[in-house]
Amino acid sequence: MEPDCDYFVDAQLHHAWDAGSVPVVMATDKLDEFLPGNLNTSVIKVRDFKTPQLLADYLKYLSNNEAEYNKYLEWKWKGYGDITGTAIGDYWMPKYPLYCQICVALSEGRSHKKGLKPIPCNPRRFEDWKITKGG
Repeated sequence: MEPDCDYFVDAQLHHAWDAGSVPVVMATDKLDEFLPGNLNTSVIKVRDFKTPQLLADYLKYLSNNEAEYNKYLEWKWKGYGDITGTAIGDYWMPKYPLYCQICVALSEGRSHKKGLKPIPCNPRRFEDWKITKGG
């Protein structure tokens, strides 16, 4: 959970998404500036609940309702949406070519149309590291 401070959004939010989680975020309404496009429905916002008990009840509800839980993950198959010119877009877009363009090109069939040739390699064995059984 993130603290309830204006404009405090750190890498923990990004780490949670990378891990495949739905973050439960305690923040002010300024958080919405960091959640443009389809990311706006990717977190559970503590401020949307009047009491901690209502939040707990909702989390229990989600744990038993896969369809509702998956709505928070829709951004994963729909994409971010238009995030250009936003705080998070400005942070991620410079990294996008580094992390994503190869995968995007492969998924869209823009490269290696005949597929990639497998590169055979032998799995590592304990002996390769001079580790003996029981040692």
